[in-house]
Amino acid sequence: MEPSAAQLGRLGTIKGLVCGCLAAVFVGSARAELLPIVNPGFEALNAMLRPGEQTNGLGGGISPVTTRWAFPFQPNGNMPQSGVLVPGWRSLIPPQGGNSPVGVLRPDVDLGNGPWMSGYSGSYVAAAQAGHTQQTLNVQLRPSTTYTLSFLAGIGLTDSEYAPLIGLFASPDLETLAFPSTPGVTTLARMPLTSIQPAQFGTMLPFSFSYTTPEVLPANLLGHYIVISWLGSDGFPRMCYDDFRLEASPAPGTGVVGVMVGVFGARRRRGAPAVRT
Repeated sequence: MEPSAAQLGRLGTIKGLVCGCLAAVFVGSARAELLPIVNPGFEALNAMLRPGEQTNGLGGGISPVTTRWAFPFQPNGNMPQSGVLVPGWRSLIPPQGGNSPVGVLRPDVDLGNGPWMSGYSGSYVAAAQAGHTQQTLNVQLRPSTTYTLSFLAGIGLTDSEYAPLIGLFASPDLETLAFPSTPGVTTLARMPLTSIQPAQFGTMLPFSFSYTTPEVLPANLLGHYIVISWLGSDGFPRMCYDDFRLEASPAPGTGVVGVMVGVFGARRRRGAPAVRT
């Protein structure tokens, strides 16, 4: 029996609805949400650093820090500064008169064999040796979500080979100085070990990695905040970072089955004949 024109019309409507819903799902899944990182490029300081000058730690815009010139940089008659605020990022702050292995650096110095570092944006980068730096975003983890962190990292001309030791973590609150060894902090993902070779020294390079949350968040992730944290190195090597970007998108496949089942289920409920007893 040939279908009637009305039946064919309804079938076309259903096909269009299914295709439209699937297209909307795929478009929505591909659209990434940019999450709010404070001071992602380390440019928002309340003071101007001179070439080679580096802050003694990062106080999250609350704790002021001093500055210094670390090897191989020289002050060239400049005096260290105090009261410098670095919004967003935090590290341990050294006691009065002490030096921190991490800080914000102005790297535009030519040592005679070319610029110590190139390929960064703005004026500053974060520099870290044997110390941690972190930022806890005011964003709670969501289920079935892929978080992708992208950034620049590099090693200066005078430093030694190493790899970016950086990861995404989960913190129970916004106040905790959340490092990998901090009680209550959960490791989500670490950047795969990728050593920067000597031929690449002096240039900031792009990196990225991702983490996908499960469909049901466990207790150690539920209500927890996303943390970006890195260790400079285990000693002398110095790693520089710049231009952080964290994006969130629905995990691949999320929502597709639900849409298809919902559309076909609704059609079946409307079109199925009643069962008489």
